[in-house]
Amino acid sequence: MCYYVYLSTDSKQDLKCYNEELIYFEKIDKLNFAGIVKLDEITALLEYENKWYVGSSSGCGCNFRHLPALELGFGEPEDWFPEDEKNIEATKKLYQVMRKLIDEGHQVDCIDAWYDVKPKDIKKMDVRISNISNNTSFSSK
Repeated sequence: MCYYVYLSTDSKQDLKCYNEELIYFEKIDKLNFAGIVKLDEITALLEYENKWYVGSSSGCGCNFRHLPALELGFGEPEDWFPEDEKNIEATKKLYQVMRKLIDEGHQVDCIDAWYDVKPKDIKKMDVRISNISNNTSFSSK
């Protein structure tokens, strides 16, 4: 079972320009993702017109750092929860892209969820990116 990360923004920028070994962006449209059953239900929760699938070096979102429970929320890496350095770097790169878009005046939202999640089970979090450091993890929308 995998984590999937979806991002939407009002920016018309082609986020593929940020693709590299640890992270890649793929524009969501019916041609690219026809095989993903619940894609329309999940991505309908995104607020902005330009929707992107965000993958890590594993192809899914599993290599981005995730804390194991929603109540732990966003936070710095902890000694009691060892994480792979590449996962931390991949997540920093995702954070940097999101922060750049916001610093340029664009709106951004994100869904970070297990592949089999039901749309009604996705929890919303209001997050101010200006209050988050580069070492922060990403959790459910």
